[in-house]
Amino acid sequence: MSVSLIVLVGLIYLYVAVDQFLKGNPGMSICYLSYAVAQVGWYWI
Repeated sequence: MSVSLIVLVGLIYLYVAVDQFLKGNPGMSICYLSYAVAQVGWYWI
């Protein structure tokens, strides 16, 4: 995957994580935050 696509997907996951947290859904917020962090691993590869 290209670097720009990895960054874009990571930012989308981060946005969704914050949105879910603000809506009072901490479980899904943690899930999407984990996805965002996983994108950093893809970036390093």
